[in-house]
Amino acid sequence: MKTVTLLASLACLSFSDAAPNVQPGSIGAQCRDVRIHERTNWLIGDCRTDPDDIDSPRITTGTWLVNKIWNNDSALSWNGGDYQSSCSNCTLLYSGSVLSCECKPNTGAKQTSWLNLDDHIGIYLGHMLSDLYGPPTIPTTPSKYPFPSTPRYSVNGNLTCIDPEAPPAPTPTWPPPPSDGYDWCGPKGNPKQCVDAATNSTNLSGWLIENGPVRECYVPWELEPAVFNQFQLKAEGAWELTGYADKKCQRKLITIGPEMRGLCHDLKGEFVRAYTARPLFDGDPN
Repeated sequence: MKTVTLLASLACLSFSDAAPNVQPGSIGAQCRDVRIHERTNWLIGDCRTDPDDIDSPRITTGTWLVNKIWNNDSALSWNGGDYQSSCSNCTLLYSGSVLSCECKPNTGAKQTSWLNLDDHIGIYLGHMLSDLYGPPTIPTTPSKYPFPSTPRYSVNGNLTCIDPEAPPAPTPTWPPPPSDGYDWCGPKGNPKQCVDAATNSTNLSGWLIENGPVRECYVPWELEPAVFNQFQLKAEGAWELTGYADKKCQRKLITIGPEMRGLCHDLKGEFVRAYTARPLFDGDPN
């Protein structure tokens, strides 16, 4: 089963018709009101669509810093992630082009570190994109969807631990394997069950809360036979969530677009074992 919404498909058109030979511009030179979203660590700015025209229209755009920057023994560094777990008091300098944080070293007190964000994050026709994972795909037009005030979402649904493809559980194990058909993560074992919500719900209660894109195949429960038999996306913003029947993301089972947010999608005997997700607003998918 696969659900592909019309608006989600239209939003993808600008990505497929990529702009060739566009050179990245500086964050500080082409954006204003550059800020870091406190709860999710997205770098967000209002950036002009024409690098040569200071009065050109601007779009609100952003990129997620958590999967790009890490704390290398008190030094902010690229090609890592999770910098925010050991760095604090972060500020932006030079109109948003430089990140400054106090970061904990392997031993000793925190030290101030700086990172030039322009090294791997650029402005392409108004879009803030990173080249850490290869040359970015540059949209030719702004997204139909506004940048959300909170760019986070939850992955939810009915969860079952009776997976017909799961190998026998090792002994001892925790949580205990199903016995006599008892499903410890089903309706009786856990109250987090799928209930339809508003399309743009800000109540993100669910099994998994995500703050950024999931670009690589993610298996939420690798060691336990927990799978979704109903699948749900809850978000204020326009995200696209794709569920896969296998743990290598080779067989696409369902894609939930923005206008299908909040609904519990019955998988009719199939199971989601892994997923990917990307923003359909003007956010970096990497």
